[in-house]
Order: sequence, then structure tokens, then C-alpha cells
Amino acid sequence: MILLLLALVCSPGLADRVVAVVAERPVLHSDVLSRLAESGSPPGALPGDPSYEKALEEIIGELVIVETARSEGYYPSPAELEVLVSERLAQIESGLGGEEQLLAALASTGMTMGEYRTRLGEFIGDQQAAQRFVSDHAGRDLAAVPADPAAYLQSNLELLEEKLMPRHLGWILFPVLPSDSACREAEELLWSLRSRIESGESFEDLAGIWSEDPGSAQSGGDLGEFAPGDMTPCFEAALADLAPGETSPPFRSPYGVHLARLDARSESGSMEAHHILRIVPPTASDLQRTIDTASAVADSISQGLLSFDEAVRRYSADPLTRGSGGDLGVVFVAQMLPEAVQGVAGLSAGDVCGPVAVQEGTAAAVITLLEDSLRIDWSGYDRTWLSDLAGSIAYEHAVESLVDSLSGFVTVVRPLYED
Repeated sequence: MILLLLALVCSPGLADRVVAVVAERPVLHSDVLSRLAESGSPPGALPGDPSYEKALEEIIGELVIVETARSEGYYPSPAELEVLVSERLAQIESGLGGEEQLLAALASTGMTMGEYRTRLGEFIGDQQAAQRFVSDHAGRDLAAVPADPAAYLQSNLELLEEKLMPRHLGWILFPVLPSDSACREAEELLWSLRSRIESGESFEDLAGIWSEDPGSAQSGGDLGEFAPGDMTPCFEAALADLAPGETSPPFRSPYGVHLARLDARSESGSMEAHHILRIVPPTASDLQRTIDTASAVADSISQGLLSFDEAVRRYSADPLTRGSGGDLGVVFVAQMLPEAVQGVAGLSAGDVCGPVAVQEGTAAAVITLLEDSLRIDWSGYDRTWLSDLAGSIAYEHAVESLVDSLSGFVTVVRPLYED
């Protein structure tokens, strides 16, 4: 521990510095950034930011449990761990297409198979020890979840607020699209392909030759059936006015330029389609241009120059909410829009926040709170989903209580840095 602390003091300027030590295990800045990326939080968080501190506390809590589980004999035996690692490696190899593909992937990172087995063993051992410890020590709390999940959720609104932050929101969605100059060549190509299709050539054959979508090119651009909201708003909007069998003009999405053919549309709104994609990724300047546009709209709303409803009709690219004033219904913000948690937290009904980069940076959103008092009607939710939600909240609460009870027995050090 002394050596670790000495290293902390001597290396405050390192890009991947140690931001905490649990027992003798360091937590790196990169560990926190990885956790934030997994949760969908926007990039750029720094120590001291609420999202950063929340992710760091989660990691510290997990390591407190792991270290306690180790000390109390919950760690798998070497023989058991060897079996678990071999099983996991077999799953990974299968997912990558074989041992050669796994070795190639490791080689690209500079890691040997021996090093990977060791790291994988450490990860699986920690995971197993923590799961067994939590099961033994938090089982009573988890058993307290009632048979009626809606009643449990309604009676634990503080937990629901802490974990999910439910709000009745509206939004104006601005997709981040590649620039005119970047798209020109792709659009010219797709216009020529559209002419060839209208002259009788096969859409599927041309998609197999020209599409850069790795998921559909080999099947002739077939996207199968998708429900409203499954595709990007730009894509669904481009199909909205097509009749089955019609091919769209070239159009842009955050992924590039598309040519799409609507194959079928059901009464429920689900669609079947083929497409040809030419990849033209948006740049940082495209994102900034979108943010600037959204910011100007937000300012106009805040200054009373434009109503939110009118702004939705003029600017929103979301076909699912454009006709209802941008109404998203009840949104579990922490889960569905984690990027907007800080902005939404202080809103009163009618207030506007944003723009916020959402959907993994492919869009920006201006958001409004539609009502202050919120009583959720749980009757419209799937019971299995409600049970899973109640169980998840109960589990997280039980684990947090367990971590609190252990905090005095595991040493946690949070060094201070000057930026």
C-alpha cells in the first residue's frame, strides 16, 4: 500500500493516473471512462463531474465487495477457475469465428494468449466471488420484493428517482449529418444506381456490389422487418411517404448516404425494407454545426420568440413525436437518456435544456419537462419488464447497503490532484 501511495504522489500528471485505491487494487482514470462509455454517457467527463464521480463510486463499491469476498473465502479454487476460464475462452473463440481469429485480435493489442488467460481469470474470479458473496449476504433484502412489482415501485419512489429518474419529457431532435461536400460523391453514385434500378436492374444485385453496410450488403441490402423507432429517425422519415415497392431518392443519416426501397408496411407501423449505404461518417465539425443550430432554437424558445410545439414542427427530425409536440411520454432518464441527466434534473414544467448530444453522438436534442408532478400509470407496462425493473432496483439497493456496511473494513484511498 505504501508503494502504491508513493506512486500516486509521484505521477499526478499521467493521462491514465490512478484515481482511487481499494485495499491494494488501483482504479485507473481509464477504468472510469470505460464505465461511462458503457453507460452511454457523453465523452469528456473529468474527476469532480457528477457522472464521473458516480461511475467511480460504482467501481469502488464493486471492488469493496470483491476484496471482502476474497478475504472470506468466496474466491473460486484454481481448478474451478481453470474450468471457468476455458469455458469462457471457448465462447469467445466461437463468437470471433475460431482460435485463429482470437489470436489475431490479441496480436493487434500486443497481448499474448497467456497474458489474456491471466487477465480473464482475474476478471472471472472477481465476478464469481462477488456474486456468491452478494447472494449470501443480500438474499434477505432481495426476497423482500413483493409479488406486485408495480406496488413495490410506487412505494419506493425515492429509489426509483435515484436509479431511473422518471420524467415526462418532450424533445426536438436534430440529427448529426455529414456535410454537403463530404456527401457529394456518394449522392451522385446513388442517384445513378436509382436510375439503373428504375430501368430494370435488380436492387439486390446493386446492393451486393455497392452497399457498404456490413450487416446487409451480402443479403442484397435486406433489413428485414423493423418497428417504429428501431431505425434512425432520418431513415424512417425517408420511408414515410413511399408506397411498397418504391425507391427513395438518396438521403443522409448519421451513418452516411442511403438509397432505400420500402417492401412492406403493416397496420402497426412496422416496415420491411432494403437499402444501399455509402458510409460517410460525420465529423466533429458536423456535430458542432448541429449543436449550434439546436442551441439557436433553444435560445429562441427560452426568449419567447418561438413556442416549443412550433419548434418541434419546424425542426424535429423524429417522425414518432413530431406530430405530438415532441412528447416522449414518461422517460427513465438515467437509463434511456443518461447524457441528459444533469440538464433535466433542475427543470420545472415548461423549462428547456440542451442541446445535449444523444444517441451515441448521432443527434442533438433540446429537451423540455412537460409536467412537474408525475404519477406513473404502471398498468401500461409489460408485467415481466416491471418485475425485472423492480428486481434490478431492489438488487442495486441491496448491494449499495452491503457496500455501506463493509466500508469500514476495506481501505479506500482517493488521492487529490491538481489539474
